[in-house]
Amino acid sequence: MKILYNETSRIVNVFFRIAPALAFIAFILAFIASYTYLSSYLYLL
Repeated sequence: MKILYNETSRIVNVFFRIAPALAFIAFILAFIASYTYLSSYLYLL
């Protein structure tokens, strides 16, 4: 049981280390997508 707990805590630590980077990348991708969408929309007007 202790080994399982250690593995789980290690995975959670890695996840919390990666999560901010993933959120940052997702934010940048959403920003680029909305920017290109708005620019193409304004171009059509």
